[in-house]
Amino acid sequence: MTKRIILLISNGISERKQAYHQNLSLNLLNARRMLYETVDGADPTQTVRRNKLFNISGIRGMYPQWFLANGDDDIIYIGDWPKISEINDNDDIPAELRSSISGLVTWDMLFGEVPKADPVTDDHPMKRMGSYRNMYY
Repeated sequence: MTKRIILLISNGISERKQAYHQNLSLNLLNARRMLYETVDGADPTQTVRRNKLFNISGIRGMYPQWFLANGDDDIIYIGDWPKISEINDNDDIPAELRSSISGLVTWDMLFGEVPKADPVTDDHPMKRMGSYRNMYY
């Protein structure tokens, strides 16, 4: 089973900090060309999925929330934007120092098995969209 990133967002978000973190999350995923799936917590057709993710994280009404899925029933909560930002920044730590830091998690350690999209070039249909969201899911 292919691992995938699920990002719980809300298109009806009004709290500025959460909206900012949501945009940063989407930008990071697109910059890294990660294939990912979004669940819109404000979409009434996605209420069942949203509630399932809320139950997994134990946190309601906070966006964005990052999950790693290995199938439909094997989903783990990774964290919120500050946690993901830290994981992303850990990639900048020199490799020779990483082993000396207990509990260090890097992007590749966590998301290394998640498929990436091919680069968007020339006449690729996604070139103007700038997003790999739900591209293959």
